[in-house]
Amino acid sequence: MQFSLTIDDYKQTPVPLIMAFYRAMKVARVETTIGIYRYPRLASVLKGKLGLGLHLPYFDQCGYDLGYVPGKERIHNFIETVHRNQNRFTFDYAVFHPPESDAQHASIPFLCENLRNLNLPVILENNLGSNFDTFLRIEEEIRGELGDGLAGICLDIPHAFLAKEKWQQFYQQFGSRIRVVHLSDCDGLEDSHLPFPFAGGLNLEDIMAELMAFRFDGILNFEIAPPSLHQIQTLFQTLRNAEKIYLKNKQK
Repeated sequence: MQFSLTIDDYKQTPVPLIMAFYRAMKVARVETTIGIYRYPRLASVLKGKLGLGLHLPYFDQCGYDLGYVPGKERIHNFIETVHRNQNRFTFDYAVFHPPESDAQHASIPFLCENLRNLNLPVILENNLGSNFDTFLRIEEEIRGELGDGLAGICLDIPHAFLAKEKWQQFYQQFGSRIRVVHLSDCDGLEDSHLPFPFAGGLNLEDIMAELMAFRFDGILNFEIAPPSLHQIQTLFQTLRNAEKIYLKNKQK
């Protein structure tokens, strides 16, 4: 199991400063958003030193996703940005959500066409609000379009929790196809991306024990935004606690 942290601009603190914190804490992997393209000079800092994942645009943050037909021009510009920077940033994977706009403007064939054009290993995340059956149907449709071009699944445990679903059934369904797990604490009402233990809705030790029982050997990405900069140490405490839990369970 590899540990990772999400990196993005946070409360007016730019990515380069947050990256300096991460490097000081000897973080080995990060999952970034498309905001990283605003900082091309970071490429020399990251290349060959950190494992990199990319979270593709999604509706709540960007106002479009790659399946949003009216966003065709913005999507084209984004794909051009990815291609222009492909020698700067090397991503092991790119996470995407199913189309999240209204049905009139969303298209899975359009989404898949854009994913193919990225030339990145793409993995599908269970998005907020999708129950298990809905996700199964969407995954089957996308896999039908992409075939082997769908490189795996990203299991977002808080998303499953907020949809009142057991995250374990996702793992039982997809097994080794799950390459990345997203994890953070929340209160069961909203996807607040809190450190552990903060809201108490999810139990880090129990989740990690179950992931290890499933023999999960992918990337566990902590998708965390502390409530304030004064509490940023809670992010690193979460990571260090996870490492301790991992070692304890590995020795059993």
